[in-house]
Amino acid sequence: MEIVWDVIIFTLIGASVGAGLVGFIYAVFIYKGSEIRIFVVRKRKNLYKTYHWKHGTGTEEHYVVYAKYPNSDKIHTLGCDGYIYRKLRANKGYNVTIKLMWITKVHREKLKSQKKR
Repeated sequence: MEIVWDVIIFTLIGASVGAGLVGFIYAVFIYKGSEIRIFVVRKRKNLYKTYHWKHGTGTEEHYVVYAKYPNSDKIHTLGCDGYIYRKLRANKGYNVTIKLMWITKVHREKLKSQKKR
């Protein structure tokens, strides 16, 4: 009877670890992100001192954007790279792609078609 319980517990643990591994692989490698509208509240650039045993000391920059989603008053903290950081302005809305709380792309604004005369 103990062997049966051991097999059942081992199977349940193995299944949950397997499901977690599949979810992790999907989130990191397969999921492309979702396009969403954000309103940038403010931006911040953090400078960190770093040390590498071969290269010595240096500084590293981390770019952070505080943004609101359309139907929420919560302010979300999103990371981005320097190129996207320079594209975004405070107190403006943008269509962006977000993957794992990281802004991967800023989409062009769709212009309204003009009437022909």
